Amino acid sequence: MVTFLRCLCLSLVLLFVPLDLPDATVSLNASDGLRLRAAPADDSAILEVLPAGAPLMLVGREAAGAWLQAYAPDGRAGWVAAAYVDVLTDVKLLPTLAFASAPYPRQQLGEWVAVNIRALYQAGQAVGNHADRVAKVGDSITVSTNFLYPIADGFYEISEYPYLQTVIDRFAALPASSFSRLSLAAGVGWNSSTVLNPAYADPTPCLTGEIPLLCEYRLLKPAFAIVMFGTNDVGLISVETYRGHMDEIIRLTIGQGIIPIISTIPDRRNHTEGVAAFNRALIGLAHAYAVPLVDFASAMQTLPEGGLTIDGVHPSSPARGYKGSADFRASNLYAGYVLRNLTALHTLDAILRELADE
Repeated sequence: MVTFLRCLCLSLVLLFVPLDLPDATVSLNASDGLRLRAAPADDSAILEVLPAGAPLMLVGREAAGAWLQAYAPDGRAGWVAAAYVDVLTDVKLLPTLAFASAPYPRQQLGEWVAVNIRALYQAGQAVGNHADRVAKVGDSITVSTNFLYPIADGFYEISEYPYLQTVIDRFAALPASSFSRLSLAAGVGWNSSTVLNPAYADPTPCLTGEIPLLCEYRLLKPAFAIVMFGTNDVGLISVETYRGHMDEIIRLTIGQGIIPIISTIPDRRNHTEGVAAFNRALIGLAHAYAVPLVDFASAMQTLPEGGLTIDGVHPSSPARGYKGSADFRASNLYAGYVLRNLTALHTLDAILRELADE
């Protein structure tokens, strides 16, 4: 019965996958080029000027539809005027989300994604997944105690985002908080293949031959999983190999009736081009499977030093460290881990609102 439901779950997901990935080009009518801006406004800073015909990877839209959030060919993310873009996909697939101002606007999932996660959530509930649990899947940026742990410990400030309290109440309540759980599917130095390798599974709770990803899913039985790999892959494997690993992670997650929440990866010093290619692959996979995307990379681009510490790899921490990593007041939105927490909560909020409308 469980096997049947898992197959049904995967079928439901693939039923709603569009055949073509979201894509667009700069209109030929933009003879003087199209300005890629830091925010969806005519007076916002110009990041670069894109030539007519340049390809764009779309990741979001402004609610009124006048602006589109996009990645340029060089990997830089920003906003472009929709009137000067030839869109080759249904923009209803795109979420409404902006990272250019504080407070950040409330996220809304794209229409395809909203329909898809409802079916996936129902299938997961049928096999006993817990609606109040979210798995953490990733590398050291996920393992860090600055990510979600402070929220479970009561160190958070959401006065500008009161609606996030619903998310916190659902996932951070002790003693069984998902936010403070030490995940078996995340490890320091891990890459996209490690979580698929049984040699890295904890032998005490995991079964013989079980991979870390499925071990964590079996023990936690979550309804959701936040997934971010790539920082330790870039420069070592091809984008094709990386895409294959991430595709497998997404398929296995869906096969368990779990909603995968895919996160783009932050820049890595001296690997900007490779990171951009990896993020394009992630965006394509999220669109192809119609699952939620956290565009953490775009958020980080707005911060000093790209939101990274001196090592050029890990997100920066705020002045108050652990106790300030979930302080979302505008004056504290300069650190990478603050945005990691805020973007994750925003996406969970958008998902819960869609599921509440079932």
